[in-house]
Amino acid sequence: MAADIATALIAAGGATILAVITYGLTKKREREADLRKERLAHYKDFVASLSGIITGEDTPDGQRAFAKACNNLNLVAPQQAIQALHAFQEEIRASNSERNRERHDRLLSRLLFELRRDLGIWPRDSKDFQVGLWASGIHDKPETAAQLKHQPSDERPAVTYEELLYLDLDFLADKYEDETGIAPKTVISKNEGMDAQASITFLKSGLHSQVTRQFTTSSQAMFKAVTKTLGSYPKHEPNLNPGQKPTNAWVKGHLTIGRWGSESNSEQALNVFFEIKSGEHQYSLLPKDEYFLANIEALEIISPALQRWIQIPVRMLCKVLYPLPDIQTFVVTPYLICAANGESPLK
Repeated sequence: MAADIATALIAAGGATILAVITYGLTKKREREADLRKERLAHYKDFVASLSGIITGEDTPDGQRAFAKACNNLNLVAPQQAIQALHAFQEEIRASNSERNRERHDRLLSRLLFELRRDLGIWPRDSKDFQVGLWASGIHDKPETAAQLKHQPSDERPAVTYEELLYLDLDFLADKYEDETGIAPKTVISKNEGMDAQASITFLKSGLHSQVTRQFTTSSQAMFKAVTKTLGSYPKHEPNLNPGQKPTNAWVKGHLTIGRWGSESNSEQALNVFFEIKSGEHQYSLLPKDEYFLANIEALEIISPALQRWIQIPVRMLCKVLYPLPDIQTFVVTPYLICAANGESPLK
């Protein structure tokens, strides 16, 4: 009797254990199947995004889709595939001045080899597996010279690094990361010293502290990568009604020196600042001196006699903060100021 009971218990226990093991293996296979489906979906998105970065057919939206697809691979792809992805990204990054077509194709082939191996493609690919990208060959119809002639100059995308007078590197780095999906590496430094011209009450002691971000990716490389995106911002349409949301926009006018105070055209003026005059409106700037190029910041402190005829034709990308309706003025934070063609406002 005892033997029968023991046999029954063993049989029941064995059946229970077998059921648990079977259930566990089934769930594991289901999870693996779900993960393979997830990986396949991300791999398809990545391959599709490659069409958006082909030379001659790349677009800002295509670059964003590619960056998103690359970031998703970091979550689902195996380590060897991620290493191949990073090597490919290093080759195609905008700051790489030594890009090579043969190396590009080899690194892309290696990346797709790893993705196909992860999917279990059969028969297995050989080590000399190679791929190539196919371009559609279809290009948007270029604008005619007549169309460009009548296009407002504010909307022309021609902004070159050599024309820059001011460039906010923090803004540029953020746009670069949005465009490429790659955050430019930074080095943070903090400097403390004495500022003899500090005029704000709590800085009267003269002590100042400055935190500086230094980017390992050059400003020229970042600027080149985001030029099209910067040109997509709209032209500012002046609206002097208070209480508006700050917006980013382009402004065309003449860079000059503005003065506020009881004697607005003398050395006794209470405030001296950079200003851009555009038609009937003025744009008072809140810049950072370290972002000026070509020593432009010195114009703010030179003799008033030398400041009288400062009328530099410029285009400015800025954040319009708020209006001052009584004096037809907008207070803005500049992101980019570049030289532009234009007639003197004094004519």
